[in-house]
Amino acid sequence: MEEIVATIRLNEKFLAKSYIPNTLFKHARFENIGSRRWGFYREEEEEKHYSKMHFVKMNLDSLETLKKS
Repeated sequence: MEEIVATIRLNEKFLAKSYIPNTLFKHARFENIGSRRWGFYREEEEEKHYSKMHFVKMNLDSLETLKKS
């Protein structure tokens, strides 16, 4: 079985430390292996915005499950 690690970046409105998209992870059979804050700039804006980035581990079957949803 091949395992894949992917990054899921959340909208900046979901920055709270307590917010983890567990429903998505459970439905798609993703294993959350970590997270961190990430910063980005929007075009023509000088202000830096922040959100969360989750690292998830999955196998090919998990990707197919998500694709069919």
